[in-house]
Amino acid sequence: MDADDIPERMKDHDTLQRYQWSIQRIAWIGFAAVRSRTSRIVLAEAAFCRTNGPVGGETREVPVILRWNAAETITINFNPSEEARTVVVDHEFYETFSLETIDPRPMATVVMNGRTGYEFPADANAKLAVVLRLQTQRPWLRKFSIGIGSEVVDQSVFIFP
Repeated sequence: MDADDIPERMKDHDTLQRYQWSIQRIAWIGFAAVRSRTSRIVLAEAAFCRTNGPVGGETREVPVILRWNAAETITINFNPSEEARTVVVDHEFYETFSLETIDPRPMATVVMNGRTGYEFPADANAKLAVVLRLQTQRPWLRKFSIGIGSEVVDQSVFIFP
């Protein structure tokens, strides 16, 4: 078909078509880069990113990016102490996660100031790592509070659908 055979009311869209093809090729190159080994490692590290921060002199490891309906863990590391140690979470925590297990098992569960606390025994000679094994409940950006004793911090996580 020649250019003369195209009806007058129809325009030639070569310029637009070439622009779309260029964008498409750039996207293909980007997708190929993501699929490369190096990019997968970078993305995997971002997916398993955790916030590590002191809470009441102790440390916590909370994932920042999660998948919906996937198993996950939160780890809280206690220093040796002569007093009982307590991990505290609020009700938004239970809307975000289903708590599957706590390792080691807490010696008691308490409610204080509208929050749930899990108490662990004192040990002046040993550190204690508490692992909360969770199942994500709802996708998108979620906020909850987690802390140690009376020192509670707000935490945000993003759960991919």
